[in-house]
Amino acid sequence: MPSARMMNRFLLLHCLILSFMIASANTTSITTDQQALLSLKGHVTDDPANFLARNWNTSSSICNWTGITCDIRTHRVTALNISRLNLTGTIPSELGNLSSLQTLDLSFNRFSGSIPASIFNTSSLLSINFRNNTLFGELPPNFCNRLSNLESLFLKSNMFHGKIPSTLSNCKQLRNISLSLNDFSGTIPKEIGNVTKLIGLYFRGNQLQGEIPEELGNLAELEELWLQNNFLTGTIPSSIFNLSSLSNLDFSVNNLTAINPSPVQPLPPSCASFLNKIIFVLNNEYNILFGELPDENDFDGKIPSTLSRCKHLQTLSLSINDFSGDIPKEIGNSTKLKYLYLDQNRLQGEIPEELENLADLEELWLQKNFLTGTIPSSIFNLSSLSNLDFSVNNLTAINPSPVQPLPPSCASFLNKIIFVLNNEYNILFGELPDENDFDGKIPSTLSRCKHLQTLSLSINDFSGDIPKEIGNSTKLKYLYLDQNRLQGEIPEELENLADLEELWLQKIS
Repeated sequence: MPSARMMNRFLLLHCLILSFMIASANTTSITTDQQALLSLKGHVTDDPANFLARNWNTSSSICNWTGITCDIRTHRVTALNISRLNLTGTIPSELGNLSSLQTLDLSFNRFSGSIPASIFNTSSLLSINFRNNTLFGELPPNFCNRLSNLESLFLKSNMFHGKIPSTLSNCKQLRNISLSLNDFSGTIPKEIGNVTKLIGLYFRGNQLQGEIPEELGNLAELEELWLQNNFLTGTIPSSIFNLSSLSNLDFSVNNLTAINPSPVQPLPPSCASFLNKIIFVLNNEYNILFGELPDENDFDGKIPSTLSRCKHLQTLSLSINDFSGDIPKEIGNSTKLKYLYLDQNRLQGEIPEELENLADLEELWLQKNFLTGTIPSSIFNLSSLSNLDFSVNNLTAINPSPVQPLPPSCASFLNKIIFVLNNEYNILFGELPDENDFDGKIPSTLSRCKHLQTLSLSINDFSGDIPKEIGNSTKLKYLYLDQNRLQGEIPEELENLADLEELWLQKIS
C-alpha cells in the first residue's frame, strides 16, 4: 500500500508541474502577443484620432483592446482589425509572433514599407487584408509555403511590383486574390489554375503581359475574373467560357485578339458583364473577337445574337466600337439586363420591340449610330428606366399609347435629342442636322418625368412658350433650351426647381 500512495503522490506532483508549465507557456504566449501589438503601436507615427493611445494600454488585457479578438479558451489573439483609421507607419516584424492570428486587416490606412517576411510564416492566417495603403516591394517567391490555410489575400491599391509568384498555387484554400491597382509585371502564372477553390481573381490595373493561361479554365468555382487595364496579348482561352459559375468578367483595355469557343459549348448563362471598350464581334455563330478598340481600329461585325444565352447578364457595354448591322432582337431575352450601352458604333435598322422585355433596364444608350425608323412605344413602359439617349441617329417618331403616359423615371434625354410634341401623345425624336426644320411645342407632358435630372433640347427649332409644367420636374439639375424659336415669358414656375444648377435660354428668338 505505501507504494500505491507514493505512486498517487507522484502522479499528483506530475499533474501540478504540467499545469504550471502550461499556465507558464500561456502566460508567455499572451505576453508575446502583447509585445507584438505594442510594437505595432510603436511603429505608428501618426494616429490622428489617438485610437491606439486611447484603446491600447497595458492597464487592461489585450483581449479588451479595441480591434482585437482573442480565443475564449487560450486568450491568444486570433484577429487584428484596425482598418480605416488613417494610421501612418510601418508594419513591424514582431507582428509575425502572433502565432494564433487568423485575420489580419490593416486596410485603408497609410502604412508604407514592405511586408515583413515573418507575416508569411504565420501558418494560422486565414485572411490578409492590406488594401489601400502605400506598401511596396515584391512578394517573396515562397510566400505561400507556410500559408496553406490562407483563404483571402487582398493587396489592392498599393505599390507592389515584380512578378506574381507561381507559388501562389501552394495556397490551396484561397478563395479570393486581389492584386489590382499595383505595379506587378510579367505573366499571369499558369499555376494559379491549381487553386481550384478560387471564386474571385482580381489582377486589373497592373503591367501584366503575355497570354491569359489556359489553366484558368480549371477554376470551376470562379465567379469574378478582372484582368482589365493590363498589357495582355494573344487569344482569350475558350475554356474560360466553360466556367458556369462565372458572373463578372472584364478583359477590357488590353491587346487581346480573339477566342474560339467550341460550338458544342455555348456561352455560359452567367457570363454577366462585358465592360466598356471590349470588342465583342461575331463573325459566325461561334467565332467571337474581343479586345480593346484603339482609336484607329477597323474591327467590324455584328453584335452576336448568342448574347441571349447570357441569362444573368446585367451590364452589356459595347460602346465606342465599330459594330454594324442590326441590334439583335434576342437581347430582349436577357431579362436581367440593367445597363445596355451600344452607343458610338455603326448600328443600323430599327430599335427592336423586344427591348420591352427588359423590365429591370435602368440605362439605355443608343446615341451616335445610324438607327432608323420609330422608337418602340413599349420602351416607355419600362418603369425602371432612368437614363435614355437616342441622340445623333436617324430616328423619326414614336406613338405611345394614350392609355400609358410617359414613365415617371424617364429621366435624362441628352443633347441634340429632338423631343417635339405635335399632340398629346405623338412625340418625335431624332438628331437635329444643321438644316433641320422640325418645329413644334415643347411637350407639357415632360412634367410626368418626375425624376428627370437633365433636359437638353438645345439647337433645335422648338417654338411656342416654355411650358410652365417643367416647374413640376423638381429634380431637374440641367435645363438647356437654348438656340430655338421659343417665345413668351420665362415661367415663374421655374422657381420650383430647387436643385437646378444650369439654365441655358440664350439665342431664343
